[in-house]
Amino acid sequence: MNSYGVVSKIVWDGGPDIKIPSEMGTPRGDQLQGTVRERLSELAGRVCYDSCGTGRNSLDYHVHIKQVGHFSVYEHAHMTVLIRIPLVAEIFLNRPGLWIENRFEEGFRVTFNPRTVLEWDGWSDVIGVDDFVDDISSYKIGDVLAYHAEKAYPQVVTPRKRSAEMMAGYDAISAVVEPETGEEKWVSLFMVGSRGFSHELVRHGDRTAISQRSTRFVQESESPWIHHPLVQEFLKSPDVKPEDQKRVQNAIDGVINPARETYGMIVEVLQPWLTTKGADKLTARKQARGAARGYLGNALATEVVFSASVAQWKRMMTMRACAPADAEIRAVFVDALEVLLESRYGKDFTGFKLAPSPDGLGKVALMPEQNG
Repeated sequence: MNSYGVVSKIVWDGGPDIKIPSEMGTPRGDQLQGTVRERLSELAGRVCYDSCGTGRNSLDYHVHIKQVGHFSVYEHAHMTVLIRIPLVAEIFLNRPGLWIENRFEEGFRVTFNPRTVLEWDGWSDVIGVDDFVDDISSYKIGDVLAYHAEKAYPQVVTPRKRSAEMMAGYDAISAVVEPETGEEKWVSLFMVGSRGFSHELVRHGDRTAISQRSTRFVQESESPWIHHPLVQEFLKSPDVKPEDQKRVQNAIDGVINPARETYGMIVEVLQPWLTTKGADKLTARKQARGAARGYLGNALATEVVFSASVAQWKRMMTMRACAPADAEIRAVFVDALEVLLESRYGKDFTGFKLAPSPDGLGKVALMPEQNG
């Protein structure tokens, strides 16, 4: 955590395990179980519901996610498969969540997440089921990816019954490989900032996965607020008149305290009223909190598990850690750069250098071309 109260921590950088941020609490022994990619997907869901140590076990968690269809938590956990047969590139068109590299004689490298497999048949393709390319249709390619996904995410992608001959065939034409390029390498971070920061963060929807604390599900009456870096600097600056600092602080308190009281009162009143209309307790609680959250401020703290390809992290860094960026999201991304440099893919970020921000609010990341 830097001096502004924001947080960036590595959750997963392609290694054999995930890192559970202390801010999320301690999971029970029956939670965050399974393969590393399954644990990452589960952690992404638990940040939404503040449920480390409470709620379902790992197996029931995945069953529930598949029942309700909230597959966005499965977009974090990518893997790359090499398919060693000649194909036409069109076979991969119109399917979200794929990154394809044609290595020609070597084959196609396909980077994907489990949501891609779970929804494979729900998206259109340009090659019909009867249009074969070297006896491999688009649907059979989906089965090749599913074959490897079943090993990486067995609680997520239900293993199919296959003959030994079919499995031997899939092993002969394909294999899981280590990510090589910036679009194949993925890194997941745990981030804390205001909901104002998160509104800017979610604009980066390409080559990313986003799971954020739910104000419909989580009780927010005592949650902290994160003040903008400019406000924080003003309140502690020795060259500001104490009476001006007091005016600003009193104004802030005059917003936060009534907002919390209003939120708590609305939940307290609307939740039982809705149950008298026939709603069950869980529905009434979520609807009441959903109604009350509108009276909380943009500075309310939020938690996010945010994943992106290394190439996308670098693109975002040029936009969000630079001088013109808002000071809060800049502070988060400066923190992010520092932890990315310590990650498994740290060498990919060595071109960035930190320097004092021209506006005096923290640091900026100088881009490689700015470093001479």
